Parts: sequence; structure tokens; C-alpha cells
Amino acid sequence: MCLTIFSSQFLAQNAKKRTGNSAEGKHIFASSCAACHGLDGHGAERGPDISGRPEVRQLSDKALLRLIERGVPGTGMPSFRLLGAEGIQAVVRHLRSLQGQSSAVVLPGDPARGKIIFFGKAKCSQCHMANSEGGFIASDLSSYARTLAAGEIQKAIVDPNTNLDPRKRAVSVTSTDGKKYTGVLRNEDNFTLQMQTLDGAFHFFTKSELINMEYQAGSLMPADYASRLNKQDIDDVVSYLMSIGRSNTKQQTENEHD
Repeated sequence: MCLTIFSSQFLAQNAKKRTGNSAEGKHIFASSCAACHGLDGHGAERGPDISGRPEVRQLSDKALLRLIERGVPGTGMPSFRLLGAEGIQAVVRHLRSLQGQSSAVVLPGDPARGKIIFFGKAKCSQCHMANSEGGFIASDLSSYARTLAAGEIQKAIVDPNTNLDPRKRAVSVTSTDGKKYTGVLRNEDNFTLQMQTLDGAFHFFTKSELINMEYQAGSLMPADYASRLNKQDIDDVVSYLMSIGRSNTKQQTENEHD
């Protein structure tokens, strides 16, 4: 996975030397990928970060296998088809370990208790869905934590407005009849807008019907979880999200391989 294109003879010889153990992927990655992507996968002068970038971490195993096998035409990413299926699978396994997705993931708390808190006192499910249960106003968290470390999820819970995407800020509008609506913007053009309020309802307005429209500084996500929940509560919720995220990823991968 780099700009350095190895000869067919080298790749064929490398394929014959495989041992099939966990060191195989590390060895192939070091010899075939690290020159561009770095030994840790976080990128180098000639290649991007493939360990930390969310868009890479969120790719399925099947997509990664196909990318390595075929390369990316028009870029510096060549095909590594001659590594063979086993070699490519070994590289993907090693890359997943660099991304923190090794099979021995240590959860910081109790997933079962975290589920109770998620659907209970934390009220996460009023906005978020998890495994087909919950609200629709915010993102579906069923697979959210599949590639994230516990610390990243904890930070997103206790400090949700750090590096907030402007498109996810809450918006408030006041109509000409004096009614005020607060929620998230779903669609907008020069003349109309559509928003979804906390109760899940959609509202359509022509801008001539509005006397005020204001973006809030933050998202609809409560910013006081650090005081509302204790550390163990947060660790348990994080564990629940990590548990279902990895479970859903595993099921997706198995379905793709069927």
C-alpha cells in the first residue's frame, strides 16, 4: 500500500515464505506498505494516514481487501494482487491491530449496565438509536464505536462541542405567528428550509414565514454529562457502544463473506 512498486518476482517469493502466524501481516506491512504509510500506519511523506483516518477505519474488511488487491488507479497506490489472498488478509489483520481493533479489546466498564444507562438516566436514546431502538433526531450509534478507542468516545460524551461540525449545530427559528422551533436543519435552499425538532417531527418553512433564524453555539447533545454521570457510568456507556459497534462490524463482515 505505497508508491514503491515491488517486482512480480519479489512478491511471488514473499508469498511462498508465509508462515501464517500473526507476524506475517506485520512483516508484509513493513516491507510493502511502511515506506509510504509508516510502520505505525499514520502516514509518511508519500502516503496518507491509514491507521487514524476515520474514512479508512470505517471501511469494511471486504473493502480493504479489494482496495489492496486492485490498488487505486490514478494514484500512487498500486495493486498487490501477487501477495495472494492469504497475504492480503494478513495485511488487513495487521492494519486493524494498528487501528486499535485487535480481538483483545479491553472494555473500561460493564456493557450491560451501560445499556441500562443509555436507555435510562442518561436519556441518550431520546435522540440516538442503538440496535434499532431509540430516537431519530441524532446519529445512529449502532456501529459508531467500532473503530474508536475508549478515550475518544469518552471525550465525545463529556465534551461534545469540541471540533463540532458546523452542520451539526442546533438551529432555532421563529415563525411569523410567534412560535419558536429548535432542532437540526435537514435541508435548506434560498427560499425554504426543513428542520427536525427534538420530538422527531419535521417542519417545513418558506423563509418568508420566518422572522428569525439563529444557529446555536453547540449541538443538541447535552454538554453536562461530566456532572450528570459519574466516571463509572460513562465508562459503562462507552463499553456498551464499543460492544455493539464491534459486534455489528463482525456480523457485517461475516455477511459479506457469505
